[in-house]
Amino acid sequence: MIKLLITALFFTTQAFALETVTIAKQIEIDIDEKLLFEFVSNPLNDHKWRSEVNDISTEGELQEGSVFVEDAFIGLRRNFITKTQLVQLSFPHIAVFETTDDNPYFLRSTRMVTKVGDKIVFKYLVEFDKKMIKKVFGLGVPASVVRQAYGLRMTQYLLKLRSILEAK
Repeated sequence: MIKLLITALFFTTQAFALETVTIAKQIEIDIDEKLLFEFVSNPLNDHKWRSEVNDISTEGELQEGSVFVEDAFIGLRRNFITKTQLVQLSFPHIAVFETTDDNPYFLRSTRMVTKVGDKIVFKYLVEFDKKMIKKVFGLGVPASVVRQAYGLRMTQYLLKLRSILEAK
């Protein structure tokens, strides 16, 4: 009986476990780490370097608890709306955003600035609900394909970010 209960509990837990896709990229940027962090930690700057962003809005200042509404062209969705909240802000090193509870899909965006020797490195990590893939593409594209394609896109906009900031 106990074995059956443990087996049922295992499969119930697995049935409700969230499957996510994680993509991480990083780039060296020749700029003061505080200036870099000020730029990348504020989603209101995202449209300048993330090509899929149509618009982002917020009310209030950049602080833990702030909520941002992003309108982005993702997959086949021209206006995919995502509401995120700044859940961690540790100046000048890390900013973490997660979707609010009223979103149908989980998404976490982590932006990290570190100094490695005399180099400043920006690492951008995105983790999202695997179910989101079908919503934005209209069909079940394998996570490995999305990971590779979005990884290339992330690389492109990290290069754009570097060119914007190093030109300042």
